[in-house]
Amino acid sequence: MLPSTSSIKCIPVSCNRDCGGGCALTAHVDISANRLIKVTNSSFAPKHMTGCFIGLNAEKQLYAEGRLTKPLINNGIRGDGSFKEATWEESLNLVAEKLSSTKLNYGANSIMLLSGSGSCRSVLHNTSTIPKRFFRMFGPCIETLSSYSSAASRFVTPFVLGTLDSGIDIETLFESKLIILWGSNAIDTRFSTKIESVLSMIKRDGKIPIVIIDPRRTRTVKSCATQWIPIYPGTDSVLMCAILHELITNKLVDHNFINKYSLGFDKLSSYITGESDGIAKTPQWAEKLCGIDSKTIKELAFLYGRTKPTAILPGLSIQRTLGGEDTYRLSMALQTATGNTGKIGGSSGGNFWGKLPVPYCPSLPVPSTENPFNIPIYRWSDAILKNSPFDRNFPVTKFLYNPGSNFLIQGADVNKNIEAFNKLDFIVSHEHFMTPTARFSDVIFPATMWLERDDVIPGIDNCLLYSEKAVNPPSSIKDDYDIFCILADKLGFLKEFSDEKTSGEWLKYLLDKSEVKDIDAFKKTGIEIGKENPRVAFSNFIENPAKNPLKTPSGLIEISSEIYAIKTGHSPYPKAINLQVHEKYPLRLVTPHYRKRINSTNSNVPFFDGKEEDYLWMNPIDAKFRGINNCEMVTVFNDISSIQTKVLITDDIMQGVISLNNGIWPKFDGSQVTSNNSANFLTSTEPTLPSQGSRTHTVFAEV
Repeated sequence: MLPSTSSIKCIPVSCNRDCGGGCALTAHVDISANRLIKVTNSSFAPKHMTGCFIGLNAEKQLYAEGRLTKPLINNGIRGDGSFKEATWEESLNLVAEKLSSTKLNYGANSIMLLSGSGSCRSVLHNTSTIPKRFFRMFGPCIETLSSYSSAASRFVTPFVLGTLDSGIDIETLFESKLIILWGSNAIDTRFSTKIESVLSMIKRDGKIPIVIIDPRRTRTVKSCATQWIPIYPGTDSVLMCAILHELITNKLVDHNFINKYSLGFDKLSSYITGESDGIAKTPQWAEKLCGIDSKTIKELAFLYGRTKPTAILPGLSIQRTLGGEDTYRLSMALQTATGNTGKIGGSSGGNFWGKLPVPYCPSLPVPSTENPFNIPIYRWSDAILKNSPFDRNFPVTKFLYNPGSNFLIQGADVNKNIEAFNKLDFIVSHEHFMTPTARFSDVIFPATMWLERDDVIPGIDNCLLYSEKAVNPPSSIKDDYDIFCILADKLGFLKEFSDEKTSGEWLKYLLDKSEVKDIDAFKKTGIEIGKENPRVAFSNFIENPAKNPLKTPSGLIEISSEIYAIKTGHSPYPKAINLQVHEKYPLRLVTPHYRKRINSTNSNVPFFDGKEEDYLWMNPIDAKFRGINNCEMVTVFNDISSIQTKVLITDDIMQGVISLNNGIWPKFDGSQVTSNNSANFLTSTEPTLPSQGSRTHTVFAEV
């Protein structure tokens, strides 16, 4: 029987997930049954803003089978899935005792916080800020630096532009004359709630070319591209150099712009033309390295050089490679060389979702601290295992606290991650489901989901979003904040941690300090839209560089940075990265984001199953050479490990490249992996340098 319309209430909500969105949504709730019926787009959302497949199907996860509702304590071999239900008092006492004794016996620096990305975008219920607040008061403990997603781009962008705030409002693309999506599957990965609508409208209008450079014919390519240029993964810097060569030699660079707004282009130019190293970075030089014929490279260079304004929108994929730092530096150099930086319709060539100001709302305060033992997130397992460079003068890790992340399979080299987990004395997780990471934990605290609590979400599209509690959680589940409050009380610093505020009082405190002028209206509509729109980063600098200098040493765009060279030991200007294919493993594996998952979230929910989209993609020529038929079970292997998966033979991936979506959970029998098609069994923890970031698109394998 359907609920009566009188019992249905429409509630403003917004996902608090590790995605590139921030959507204004409406939860339709049967109040009489405390039941979420469906989620739709908000009627108060601005033009072009739409929710994604995941947000609009949130009830499928909220009510998925296997939801954890009671604290669990491991009572078997770690990883074998053997747990007993416990009371909150029993489980919290155990964790408090283990934290206290570990600190007493080994020091706080023997405790590692793997700060979670499960709920990481809100001002309050945030599994990054809440545990950091707790452990900086308890510790300081080992924390992780940067992110799996964007370490290389985050590292280099301030050296070039002086800030990470390098983005655009997506509506400015209507003013572009050319759009280049470089390694960006924008419709699936979004990084704007409006980008699918905007790009689709531009494509329908047919006046602005959209060029997409990607080894896969993605959903974005199929729906939006006027031209698809397949490229070998990790060779984007080669193509960028070849384009720069054509721009320089054909006098298509904007020297007036370069001289006025930048520093060091002459050094990069000397490298590109071959004056400095004897190798001219011509299209002929590039074609075999990146898999694109020289004619296509020249045509792209001429289209780009003669079309203004052009927006280059680089995806995170091109910096999750060995040498990804220089790829992003070259992207920014291209936009500077052509005078497209800071112009409406153009872009900086940096993170196009970079943090332009949104209506201000402060977050839960986190004490500042200095800890010499904080580590790059990509190296957490090496730190636990005391592998180089952590084999000297680095503390022995005894305790791991993991609130809301699935690091066991989302970290590179899963076998190494399991080895690291098994070396630890004690592991605590906050979770919704029995993830592989939770499976290897000693205590699991069941936590609320975003639909079960009030919060404020800064939206990427110049807005703040109010997410009201839509449904009451099961009575035996707690908010992450309340879990840490109880632990702080047991460990003697509740007053300091909570500041004598409940989560509701914190939210009121934060909202009172925000730019929201009518809080009642904000709670009713669920959205506060910023005044300035549309915007492009660095427009003030371009208008008056003397009055609005960049936060670089020179105040200019530093295409060549001496500070970068001094601090990192790397070239002051970016260079092409020539990734040689391994003779034994001739296929290049990419591990992209999948539209029905946020990282690994939803891998356990049948509704979000990827089916053939989660098979290994392989080009027909590569399959025929190996005698492989469509939908067969194959083994994918390299020196790190091997996995088994079904194969999808398709022209949607270029020859020499294979693709397997990230975030698939392996299956276990006891503590042993049985069914394994998880891509990170094949990836390496060797980072790209100097950022110490992810290189999960630089993987060589055979099938």
